[in-house]
Amino acid sequence: MNKKKILLVDDEKALSLILKKCLEQTGIYEVVVENNSNHAVAMTRDFKPDLVLLDIMMPEINGFEIAEHLQNDSTLNKIKIVFFTALPNQQNNEIQENNRERVFINKPVKLDKLLECFEEQLD
Repeated sequence: MNKKKILLVDDEKALSLILKKCLEQTGIYEVVVENNSNHAVAMTRDFKPDLVLLDIMMPEINGFEIAEHLQNDSTLNKIKIVFFTALPNQQNNEIQENNRERVFINKPVKLDKLLECFEEQLD
């Protein structure tokens, strides 16, 4: 069975490593972590993931800017993107309302909910 490739872009190193370990233990996913938002697009080109789990609030370049770069690149624009956010509820609700075509998952997240989201996106 070919594993689905997930690129996790998040500046929180500890959370990233925990998520990587949990996702890989399912036996379904191969996960690469990028903690530096400046390297996210290059890592996407190199790794060629099926899905990018993309934090919104990061130093340097935010998740929406990274997504825009990916969507404007004809070699990367078919990759699924799930935004991963810890924004306060009101701000988060406003962002989601203005971006209905995008997929969001809130931090903290239970693994089963994250896996369900990935299954839906990669099906």
